[in-house]
Amino acid sequence: MSRLFEQRCAEAFRCLGFEVRELGQGCGRVADCLAVAAAERFAVILDAKARRRGYTLGTDDRQFCEYAARHTRELAQSGIEHVYFAVVGRGFRQLDLDKLAGFMTGTPIRSVTFIEVEALMRLVNDSIRKRHEFRLANVDQLLFGNKFLDG
Repeated sequence: MSRLFEQRCAEAFRCLGFEVRELGQGCGRVADCLAVAAAERFAVILDAKARRRGYTLGTDDRQFCEYAARHTRELAQSGIEHVYFAVVGRGFRQLDLDKLAGFMTGTPIRSVTFIEVEALMRLVNDSIRKRHEFRLANVDQLLFGNKFLDG
């Protein structure tokens, strides 16, 4: 189930217009995928978390910092100026956002966003409905600042 959820999250970001590089499970300590907006010069390091009772950070913080260090170096070589870290799932807690944002302070990550599944679905639907006015630059602005995007 978690692999399918990762694939669906990657597809959602493709629908938004990102170039998505799926890295995923079984590939060592890497994020699930990178969503790159090359023309806008930003990217999102994505990790999808399918949990029945909602997501709790636990010990993922260290792993996420490793993702941040590895992937921001790679992305910088491609001319990407801003990199965000996003966790897609449900049932997030403010305590976990604060903790992860604190851990990411020493990395090149611009900000951390916890994206509720419903919020991602709404964003994709809005991008389709308003295709003529939708811009990835708006997503750049939406992700700025440590926050939740909820349904």
